[in-house]
Amino acid sequence: MDVRRELLDSLNKKGYKSRKVIGCVGGGQLLKMMGEAIQKANLPFDIIALDPSDPCPASPYLKKQLIGDLKDAEKIKELAIQSDIMTY
Repeated sequence: MDVRRELLDSLNKKGYKSRKVIGCVGGGQLLKMMGEAIQKANLPFDIIALDPSDPCPASPYLKKQLIGDLKDAEKIKELAIQSDIMTY
């Protein structure tokens, strides 16, 4: 077993979440490229996005998509509540 897996297993046993959720305002090409990189490197991140397009370009890599305007304060708050890390 590799060191990374041992560390994640140890953290999980202690109740730590091994996967972090990245929330992104906008689900366009940049997020799609980030999703491809996360998947290719097998990194411990899930992605959720707020985007008005259904589906947005990043949808193949999203755990969840919120549909809404990128300037909607309530939708951004909803995204933030579900995220460990936020970006735009």
